[in-house]
Amino acid sequence: ISGSLQVPNACTAVSASAALAGNASSTEGILVAISIQPDSGVCLQLSTQANFQTTISAPANLPFTVTVNGSEATVAPS
Repeated sequence: ISGSLQVPNACTAVSASAALAGNASSTEGILVAISIQPDSGVCLQLSTQANFQTTISAPANLPFTVTVNGSEATVAPS
């Protein structure tokens, strides 16, 4: 799973993880959790695109939910 999102500047760190949602008998979807860490130091405050990538083994065609720092995000298909 890969994508990009707008961040405040090029020094902003972005990480992503993916997990199966549901219980042991029923997989309901995939949760992609993206974390944006504030930059530490001097950086030109010019917003930019940051890429992320994560890997998970899951059945095909599962729906997915994306969160950014714990809040659900709107996803635009590519």
